[in-house]
Amino acid sequence: MLQIVLWILVVLAALIGLDRLFLWMEEKGWVYYRKKKSSVSAGDIFLSGNPFDPGSQHLMQARQEKTQEEEEDGDDDDKRKEEDRVS
Repeated sequence: MLQIVLWILVVLAALIGLDRLFLWMEEKGWVYYRKKKSSVSAGDIFLSGNPFDPGSQHLMQARQEKTQEEEEDGDDDDKRKEEDRVS
């Protein structure tokens, strides 16, 4: 019984150590782990088609602009009704 508890503690310590290692590597900019997100998604790779085709380049630019607008388009008082606006 004691052996099982010790193995569980060793595995838990190893997992915590790996977590710390990956967070340190993320801080150095070597990997994306928990806190930073990649700007390229798998859908962009598969849906973009030929990257050398001007039409698909335009499509990729339009998608990137749309996502940037959605991120910047937070909570805007101009879009609310008069009675719902925060003063």
